[in-house]
Amino acid sequence: MSGKEQNGQPAEDRDDVVRRPEDADEDQLDEALEETFPASDPISP
Repeated sequence: MSGKEQNGQPAEDRDDVVRRPEDADEDQLDEALEETFPASDPISP
């Protein structure tokens, strides 16, 4: 288990999860990074 899931449900979908604002910010940054990586412009040689 990754620590973000419990009882087979992602933590974001559970009503009993108490989240601090900085945790939500971190999750949003992680999601944004996943959506933009790898960048569309490769590093030029």
